[in-house]
Amino acid sequence: MADKFGYRAWRQSIEKGRISPLYLITGEEDYLIRHGLQLLKESLLAPGCESLDLVSLRDSWNPDQVLAELETVPFMSQRRLIIAYNTGLFNSKQGSGEAKQSFLDKVWPRLHEGVCLCLVEESVDKRQRKKLQALESAGGQLVEIPLEDFPSLKAWVSAYLAKFRVSISHDAVESLILRCDSSMSELALELHKLANYCLYSGETEVTLQLVDLCCREDLQGNIFKLTDAVSAQRTGEALVLLDKLLKQKEAPALILFMLARHFRQLLCAQAPVSGPALAQRLKLPPFVGKRLKGQAERFQQNQLVQLCQACFKADLAIKSGQLEDRAALELLLLQAGQV
Repeated sequence: MADKFGYRAWRQSIEKGRISPLYLITGEEDYLIRHGLQLLKESLLAPGCESLDLVSLRDSWNPDQVLAELETVPFMSQRRLIIAYNTGLFNSKQGSGEAKQSFLDKVWPRLHEGVCLCLVEESVDKRQRKKLQALESAGGQLVEIPLEDFPSLKAWVSAYLAKFRVSISHDAVESLILRCDSSMSELALELHKLANYCLYSGETEVTLQLVDLCCREDLQGNIFKLTDAVSAQRTGEALVLLDKLLKQKEAPALILFMLARHFRQLLCAQAPVSGPALAQRLKLPPFVGKRLKGQAERFQQNQLVQLCQACFKADLAIKSGQLEDRAALELLLLQAGQV
């Protein structure tokens, strides 16, 4: 299989000038993917030559154009940089497998030291071993960039704010990461707001109260509150929380998805594992694992199974047009209070 890199290994190879003629890039963390591509641009392209030596193909891409670009020598830059998004060449969902293989067979011999082709894909099918082995043989690299873990995100958030001489409290950084679902792209937007607020207000520490004031709503935290109300059979309180979320323009489909995911996580939390081990297994911040363990103790396993089934039925009722999304959510909470 082709060599696999994470973001840090990819960045180091670029900084040291060890740049492959082909990168197959995939993963959930768009922020780091964009940053890595920017490093490539800065490393390979001569100043002012982006319009001549950079080719970016997004919504649609033409195989013949890619082949032609691979054969075009760079104008003034070290290499010609070609970035194609979501080609589907390394998964089985898009287009003909034979056509993809035929195209790749034409790509391999056209790779040389004067080009760098980046294929940025939503997903890569690891079962396509022959393609990945051919990628490696042609000098290519597979770069996988998942979401960062909690300690890395916490350190990054602190370092970002430190540039503005602003610190952040422990509960504030936990809440911020949870609100943004561990996405660095979303975190960057919220940190920009917090930094600007602190610059103009003179604040030197970001507290949980400041996060509540400036940042997006804590949907995950509200899902915990909803589930707390359900576990205590406080259906009225759960319905009030739902109404609050809908008035804040949270998408009903997202609320249902979050509820269903939360009930599945609670089922996992009933396994005989510690909170940190649970968090690691579910790829969640450690403090979320502890909260899940505590909340799971309030449910019987059969209750959680019924709640998961109720979420499925609510989703089916919405998609089949039997119920409006709000009515389906309200009915779900009413049923949950009787489980």
